[in-house]
Amino acid sequence: MELLDWKNLVSGLQERIEGVLTVGVFDGLHLGHQELINAVVTSGLKGEKILITFKNNPASLLRPFEFKGNLLSIRQKLEKIEKLGIERVILIDFSEDFSKIAGREFIKVLMNSINIQKMVIGKDFRFGYHRTIGKENLGNLIMPAMLEVVEPVDIENQKVSSSRIRDLILKGQIHQANQLLGYAFSIDVRQIKQSDYASSCQIYKNAIHQILPDYGEYDAIIEAKTTRFSAKVIMTEEFLNIRTVAYNSCDEIKYITFV
Repeated sequence: MELLDWKNLVSGLQERIEGVLTVGVFDGLHLGHQELINAVVTSGLKGEKILITFKNNPASLLRPFEFKGNLLSIRQKLEKIEKLGIERVILIDFSEDFSKIAGREFIKVLMNSINIQKMVIGKDFRFGYHRTIGKENLGNLIMPAMLEVVEPVDIENQKVSSSRIRDLILKGQIHQANQLLGYAFSIDVRQIKQSDYASSCQIYKNAIHQILPDYGEYDAIIEAKTTRFSAKVIMTEEFLNIRTVAYNSCDEIKYITFV
């Protein structure tokens, strides 16, 4: 999978590309997101399979006091996107200036940079300044035949959404969250300081930029540099503690997967 920078693409530094694309935050890459990506990958068209997303979650800039944290690190996000069959990812560095781009202008720039064979969006997709462009008027900006709208995924008569998953994780309802994600929720702790403390591995919660479950004890799979093992994870007010009886080196843990 190839990573492209949005600025290089729209400035002409990157050659024009052609393919089927989808656009979104894709925080969590839950079952609904997977349906969108599957529609891109299985379109039957010969062009490249393209996904446009953000390096940083727009909500962290637009609504910082409401934002509860990412479901995935950018590393996890890109790894999952590649496994789902996407060939090129265009990364946008979301900024205050970018947030003020009108939806019509964004589509114009997009079409000048990419030969769009088909654009796949979700039913509730909205974008542009004040979120003025959605499925009801996007067909006025590109040929309706180029547009495919994918219905949301419902589980237990409720739409699968990143906000719903966040709420479940915050409440410690990991099994329900994993059902909506379609995989086990995992925290990326590579490059985060880990300290040995009383037969445990201790990590400051403030150093983790992903959402974390409520106080309590959780079953988890720990993926370290050379091994994987089951462990108990204890969430306290300040720390995430991993009981590391089966593993002595605390500073080489990469992922904590809640099961």
